[in-house]
Amino acid sequence: MLSTLVHHRESVQDLDQLGVIGSTYSGPMDIRTLGYFVAVAETASFTRAAERCHVAQPSLSQQIQGLERELGEALFERRPRQVRLTAAGYALLPHARAALAAVAAAKDEFAYRAGSLTGEMRIGLVDGIDTNATARVLTDFATAHPDVVLTILGGTSTELGARVSERQLDAAVIAIPVDGLPGHLSHRVVHREEIVTLEKRTDADLLPDRRPVSELAGAAIITYNETSGVLPHITRYLDDHGATTRTICATNDPALHRALARQGLGVAITAASDHGLSSGDDLTVRGFDPPLDLAKVLVWHRHVRSRALSAFLAHWDRFDSRL
Repeated sequence: MLSTLVHHRESVQDLDQLGVIGSTYSGPMDIRTLGYFVAVAETASFTRAAERCHVAQPSLSQQIQGLERELGEALFERRPRQVRLTAAGYALLPHARAALAAVAAAKDEFAYRAGSLTGEMRIGLVDGIDTNATARVLTDFATAHPDVVLTILGGTSTELGARVSERQLDAAVIAIPVDGLPGHLSHRVVHREEIVTLEKRTDADLLPDRRPVSELAGAAIITYNETSGVLPHITRYLDDHGATTRTICATNDPALHRALARQGLGVAITAASDHGLSSGDDLTVRGFDPPLDLAKVLVWHRHVRSRALSAFLAHWDRFDSRL
Protein backbone atom coordinates (compact mmCIF):
# COMPACT_ATOMS: atom_id res chain seq x y z
CA MET A 1 0.00 0.00 0.00
CA LEU A 2 2.75 2.44 0.83
CA SER A 3 4.24 2.30 -2.66
CA THR A 4 0.85 3.42 -3.96
CA LEU A 5 0.33 6.08 -1.36
CA VAL A 6 3.61 7.90 -1.94
CA HIS A 7 2.16 9.39 -5.10
CA HIS A 8 -0.80 10.96 -3.32
CA ARG A 9 -0.99 13.94 -1.01
CA GLU A 10 -4.49 13.59 0.36
CA SER A 11 -4.87 14.95 3.88
CA VAL A 12 -6.41 13.37 6.92
CA GLN A 13 -8.35 16.00 8.83
CA ASP A 14 -9.50 13.97 11.80
CA LEU A 15 -7.36 11.56 13.78
CA ASP A 16 -9.22 10.89 17.00
CA GLN A 17 -7.41 11.44 20.30
CA LEU A 18 -4.41 13.16 18.75
CA GLY A 19 -4.66 15.59 21.61
CA VAL A 20 -2.50 13.18 23.59
CA ILE A 21 0.43 13.96 21.28
CA GLY A 22 1.78 17.40 21.93
CA SER A 23 -0.33 20.48 22.53
CA THR A 24 1.04 22.22 19.42
CA TYR A 25 -0.63 19.93 16.87
CA SER A 26 -2.76 21.81 14.34
CA GLY A 27 -3.62 21.74 10.67
CA PRO A 28 -3.96 18.97 8.08
CA MET A 29 -1.66 15.95 8.15
CA ASP A 30 -0.01 14.60 5.00
CA ILE A 31 -1.04 11.00 4.34
CA ARG A 32 2.26 10.32 2.58
CA THR A 33 4.22 11.32 5.68
CA LEU A 34 2.06 9.04 7.80
CA GLY A 35 3.03 6.25 5.43
CA TYR A 36 6.69 7.06 5.97
CA PHE A 37 6.15 7.10 9.73
CA VAL A 38 4.50 3.65 9.71
CA ALA A 39 7.27 2.26 7.52
CA VAL A 40 9.96 3.44 9.95
CA ALA A 41 7.97 2.05 12.89
CA GLU A 42 7.56 -1.37 11.26
CA THR A 43 11.11 -1.72 9.96
CA ALA A 44 12.86 0.00 12.92
CA SER A 45 15.13 1.61 10.34
CA PHE A 46 15.10 4.80 8.27
CA THR A 47 17.14 3.04 5.58
CA ARG A 48 14.78 0.06 5.25
CA ALA A 49 11.76 2.35 5.41
CA ALA A 50 13.13 4.45 2.55
CA GLU A 51 13.69 1.29 0.50
CA ARG A 52 10.14 0.12 1.19
CA CYS A 53 8.67 3.49 0.19
CA HIS A 54 10.98 3.92 -2.83
CA VAL A 55 12.30 7.31 -1.72
CA ALA A 56 15.71 8.68 -0.77
CA GLN A 57 16.50 8.32 2.93
CA PRO A 58 17.31 12.05 3.47
CA SER A 59 13.91 12.98 2.04
CA LEU A 60 12.11 10.48 4.26
CA SER A 61 14.03 11.67 7.33
CA GLN A 62 13.11 15.28 6.60
CA GLN A 63 9.44 14.36 6.31
CA ILE A 64 9.53 12.58 9.67
CA GLN A 65 11.28 15.54 11.29
CA GLY A 66 8.61 17.85 9.89
CA LEU A 67 5.89 15.61 11.33
CA GLU A 68 7.60 15.70 14.72
CA ARG A 69 7.76 19.50 14.61
CA GLU A 70 4.09 19.64 13.68
CA LEU A 71 3.08 17.37 16.55
CA GLY A 72 5.47 18.92 19.04
CA GLU A 73 7.09 15.66 20.17
CA ALA A 74 9.76 13.24 19.00
CA LEU A 75 8.24 10.09 17.53
CA PHE A 76 11.44 8.02 17.48
CA GLU A 77 14.48 7.46 19.66
CA ARG A 78 17.38 7.65 17.23
CA ARG A 79 20.39 5.54 18.22
CA PRO A 80 23.47 4.67 16.13
CA ARG A 81 22.17 1.21 15.15
CA GLN A 82 18.60 1.28 16.32
CA VAL A 83 15.39 3.27 15.94
CA ARG A 84 12.65 2.92 18.54
CA LEU A 85 9.23 4.45 18.92
CA THR A 86 8.79 6.93 21.75
CA ALA A 87 5.62 7.07 23.82
CA ALA A 88 4.31 9.66 21.36
CA GLY A 89 5.20 7.36 18.47
CA TYR A 90 3.27 4.49 20.01
CA ALA A 91 0.30 6.82 20.52
CA LEU A 92 0.33 7.90 16.87
CA LEU A 93 0.89 4.47 15.31
CA PRO A 94 -2.65 3.01 15.46
CA HIS A 95 -4.14 6.28 14.17
CA ALA A 96 -1.63 6.45 11.33
CA ARG A 97 -2.43 2.88 10.31
CA ALA A 98 -6.15 3.61 10.47
CA ALA A 99 -5.70 6.71 8.31
CA LEU A 100 -3.73 4.79 5.68
CA ALA A 101 -6.31 2.01 5.70
CA ALA A 102 -9.13 4.54 5.28
CA VAL A 103 -7.46 6.13 2.25
CA ALA A 104 -6.79 2.72 0.70
CA ALA A 105 -10.38 1.62 1.37
CA ALA A 106 -11.75 4.76 -0.29
CA LYS A 107 -9.63 4.17 -3.39
CA ASP A 108 -10.63 0.50 -3.47
CA GLU A 109 -14.31 1.41 -3.19
CA PHE A 110 -14.22 3.67 -6.21
CA ALA A 111 -12.17 1.18 -8.19
CA TYR A 112 -14.82 -1.41 -7.35
CA ARG A 113 -17.55 0.98 -8.51
CA ALA A 114 -15.66 1.23 -11.79
CA GLY A 115 -15.76 -2.54 -12.15
CA SER A 116 -12.41 -3.70 -10.79
CA LEU A 117 -11.01 -4.92 -7.48
CA THR A 118 -7.78 -3.23 -6.39
CA GLY A 119 -5.71 -2.74 -3.25
CA GLU A 120 -3.20 -4.84 -1.37
CA MET A 121 -3.57 -8.09 0.54
CA ARG A 122 -0.85 -9.01 3.04
CA ILE A 123 -1.22 -12.66 4.05
CA GLY A 124 0.74 -14.55 6.71
CA LEU A 125 1.29 -18.31 6.53
CA VAL A 126 2.62 -20.47 9.33
CA ASP A 127 4.61 -23.61 8.57
CA GLY A 128 2.64 -26.85 8.54
CA ILE A 129 -0.33 -25.76 6.46
CA ASP A 130 -1.07 -27.86 3.36
CA THR A 131 1.23 -26.01 0.96
CA ASN A 132 -0.23 -27.45 -2.26
CA ALA A 133 -3.81 -26.52 -1.41
CA THR A 134 -2.74 -23.12 -0.08
CA ALA A 135 -0.82 -22.42 -3.28
CA ARG A 136 -3.95 -23.21 -5.30
CA VAL A 137 -6.04 -20.78 -3.25
CA LEU A 138 -3.48 -17.99 -3.58
CA THR A 139 -2.94 -18.57 -7.29
CA ASP A 140 -6.67 -18.66 -7.97
CA PHE A 141 -7.16 -15.40 -6.08
CA ALA A 142 -4.26 -13.67 -7.86
CA THR A 143 -5.54 -14.83 -11.25
CA ALA A 144 -9.09 -13.69 -10.57
CA HIS A 145 -7.98 -10.28 -9.23
CA PRO A 146 -4.77 -9.23 -11.00
CA ASP A 147 -5.05 -5.62 -9.78
CA VAL A 148 -4.80 -6.69 -6.13
CA VAL A 149 -1.18 -6.70 -4.94
CA LEU A 150 -0.68 -9.95 -2.99
CA THR A 151 2.16 -10.20 -0.46
CA ILE A 152 2.79 -13.48 1.39
CA LEU A 153 4.86 -13.58 4.58
CA GLY A 154 5.97 -16.42 6.85
CA GLY A 155 6.37 -16.51 10.61
CA THR A 156 5.30 -18.23 13.80
CA SER A 157 1.67 -18.36 14.86
CA THR A 158 2.33 -15.89 17.68
CA GLU A 159 4.05 -13.41 15.37
CA LEU A 160 1.44 -13.63 12.63
CA GLY A 161 -1.51 -13.40 15.01
CA ALA A 162 -0.02 -10.28 16.58
CA ARG A 163 0.51 -8.70 13.17
CA VAL A 164 -3.13 -9.28 12.22
CA SER A 165 -4.20 -7.74 15.56
CA GLU A 166 -2.00 -4.72 14.84
CA ARG A 167 -3.39 -4.51 11.27
CA GLN A 168 0.00 -5.09 9.70
CA LEU A 169 -1.45 -8.16 7.98
CA ASP A 170 -4.92 -8.51 6.48
CA ALA A 171 -5.18 -12.20 7.35
CA ALA A 172 -3.03 -15.14 8.41
CA VAL A 173 -3.16 -18.90 8.76
CA ILE A 174 -1.97 -19.86 12.24
CA ALA A 175 -2.26 -22.62 14.82
CA ILE A 176 -5.19 -21.68 17.02
CA PRO A 177 -3.87 -20.60 20.45
CA VAL A 178 -4.38 -23.10 23.23
CA ASP A 179 -6.48 -20.55 25.16
CA GLY A 180 -8.40 -19.37 22.11
CA LEU A 181 -8.29 -16.23 19.99
CA PRO A 182 -8.81 -12.66 21.21
CA GLY A 183 -12.29 -11.28 20.65
CA HIS A 184 -11.26 -8.84 17.93
CA LEU A 185 -10.15 -11.65 15.59
CA SER A 186 -12.56 -13.61 13.43
CA HIS A 187 -11.56 -17.03 12.18
CA ARG A 188 -12.47 -20.14 10.27
CA VAL A 189 -10.84 -23.55 10.46
CA VAL A 190 -8.96 -24.34 7.25
CA HIS A 191 -6.91 -27.36 8.25
CA ARG A 192 -6.85 -30.05 10.94
CA GLU A 193 -3.88 -32.25 11.66
CA GLU A 194 -2.82 -34.87 14.15
CA ILE A 195 0.13 -34.65 16.50
CA VAL A 196 2.06 -37.94 16.46
CA THR A 197 5.18 -39.54 17.91
CA LEU A 198 8.21 -40.66 15.91
CA GLU A 199 10.86 -43.06 17.17
CA LYS A 200 13.54 -45.33 15.83
CA ARG A 201 12.12 -48.58 14.55
CA THR A 202 13.48 -51.81 16.00
CA ASP A 203 13.04 -55.47 15.11
CA ALA A 204 10.80 -55.84 18.15
CA ASP A 205 8.38 -53.17 16.95
CA LEU A 206 4.97 -54.80 16.63
CA LEU A 207 3.07 -51.95 18.18
CA PRO A 208 -0.49 -50.68 17.91
CA ASP A 209 -1.01 -47.54 15.82
CA ARG A 210 -1.81 -45.53 18.95
CA ARG A 211 0.05 -45.21 22.23
CA PRO A 212 -1.29 -44.28 25.67
CA VAL A 213 0.26 -40.99 26.69
CA SER A 214 1.34 -42.65 29.94
CA GLU A 215 4.02 -44.50 27.94
CA LEU A 216 5.92 -41.22 27.58
CA ALA A 217 6.43 -40.69 31.31
CA GLY A 218 10.13 -39.97 31.81
CA ALA A 219 10.90 -40.18 28.09
CA ALA A 220 13.46 -37.99 26.30
CA ILE A 221 11.43 -35.79 23.96
CA ILE A 222 12.25 -33.98 20.71
CA THR A 223 9.66 -31.33 19.91
CA TYR A 224 9.01 -27.66 19.11
CA ASN A 225 10.41 -24.65 20.94
CA GLU A 226 8.56 -21.90 22.79
CA THR A 227 8.04 -19.75 19.68
CA SER A 228 5.85 -22.42 18.09
CA GLY A 229 2.07 -22.31 18.29
CA VAL A 230 2.04 -26.11 18.48
CA LEU A 231 4.09 -26.51 21.67
CA PRO A 232 1.43 -25.15 24.09
CA HIS A 233 -1.04 -27.77 22.82
CA ILE A 234 1.50 -30.55 23.35
CA THR A 235 2.47 -29.27 26.80
CA ARG A 236 -1.13 -29.00 27.96
CA TYR A 237 -1.97 -32.44 26.62
CA LEU A 238 0.94 -34.04 28.48
CA ASP A 239 0.13 -32.12 31.67
CA ASP A 240 -3.56 -33.02 31.49
CA HIS A 241 -2.63 -36.70 31.27
CA GLY A 242 0.03 -36.58 33.96
CA ALA A 243 2.95 -37.43 31.68
CA THR A 244 6.19 -35.83 32.87
CA THR A 245 8.80 -35.83 30.11
CA ARG A 246 12.28 -34.44 29.53
CA THR A 247 12.82 -32.26 26.45
CA ILE A 248 16.29 -32.85 24.98
CA CYS A 249 15.80 -30.93 21.75
CA ALA A 250 13.47 -27.98 21.11
CA THR A 251 13.40 -26.93 17.47
CA ASN A 252 10.77 -25.87 14.96
CA ASP A 253 12.55 -27.77 12.18
CA PRO A 254 10.42 -30.87 11.43
CA ALA A 255 13.22 -32.42 9.37
CA LEU A 256 15.42 -32.36 12.48
CA HIS A 257 12.62 -33.94 14.53
CA ARG A 258 12.61 -36.85 12.13
CA ALA A 259 16.39 -37.14 11.78
CA LEU A 260 17.01 -37.23 15.54
CA ALA A 261 14.20 -39.71 16.14
CA ARG A 262 15.58 -41.94 13.37
CA GLN A 263 18.96 -42.00 15.13
CA GLY A 264 17.33 -43.03 18.41
CA LEU A 265 18.09 -39.84 20.35
CA GLY A 266 14.57 -39.70 21.72
CA VAL A 267 10.87 -39.69 20.89
CA ALA A 268 9.77 -36.84 18.62
CA ILE A 269 6.36 -35.27 19.18
CA THR A 270 5.50 -33.48 15.96
CA ALA A 271 2.75 -32.58 13.50
CA ALA A 272 2.07 -35.33 10.99
CA SER A 273 1.52 -32.82 8.18
CA ASP A 274 5.08 -31.54 8.53
CA HIS A 275 6.35 -34.86 7.21
CA GLY A 276 3.69 -36.64 5.17
CA LEU A 277 4.39 -39.42 7.63
CA SER A 278 3.85 -43.14 7.64
CA SER A 279 5.80 -45.85 9.40
CA GLY A 280 8.70 -47.26 7.43
CA ASP A 281 11.77 -49.43 7.84
CA ASP A 282 13.59 -46.85 9.95
CA LEU A 283 10.83 -44.98 11.80
CA THR A 284 7.74 -45.85 13.80
CA VAL A 285 4.89 -43.34 13.63
CA ARG A 286 2.15 -43.58 16.28
CA GLY A 287 -0.74 -41.37 17.21
CA PHE A 288 -1.83 -40.73 20.78
CA ASP A 289 -4.63 -42.42 22.67
CA PRO A 290 -6.68 -40.32 23.12
CA PRO A 291 -5.80 -38.48 19.89
CA LEU A 292 -4.16 -35.05 19.97
CA ASP A 293 -5.45 -32.90 17.11
CA LEU A 294 -4.58 -29.33 16.17
CA ALA A 295 -6.60 -26.82 14.14
CA LYS A 296 -5.01 -24.32 11.77
CA VAL A 297 -7.25 -21.29 11.30
CA LEU A 298 -7.47 -18.34 8.96
CA VAL A 299 -7.77 -15.20 11.10
CA TRP A 300 -8.60 -11.61 10.24
CA HIS A 301 -9.45 -8.47 12.20
CA ARG A 302 -13.15 -8.37 13.03
CA HIS A 303 -13.33 -4.60 12.54
CA VAL A 304 -11.33 -4.38 9.29
CA ARG A 305 -12.81 -6.03 6.21
CA SER A 306 -11.97 -4.54 2.83
CA ARG A 307 -13.48 -5.66 -0.45
CA ALA A 308 -10.21 -7.41 -1.26
CA LEU A 309 -10.35 -9.33 2.02
CA SER A 310 -13.97 -10.32 1.39
CA ALA A 311 -12.99 -11.66 -2.03
CA PHE A 312 -10.07 -13.53 -0.49
CA LEU A 313 -12.29 -15.16 2.13
CA ALA A 314 -14.67 -16.26 -0.63
CA HIS A 315 -11.78 -18.03 -2.32
CA TRP A 316 -10.94 -19.89 0.89
CA ASP A 317 -14.58 -21.00 1.06
CA ARG A 318 -14.26 -22.63 -2.34
CA PHE A 319 -11.26 -24.69 -1.26
CA ASP A 320 -12.27 -25.49 2.34
CA SER A 321 -12.87 -29.15 1.61
CA ARG A 322 -9.32 -29.52 0.28
CA LEU A 323 -7.42 -27.92 3.20
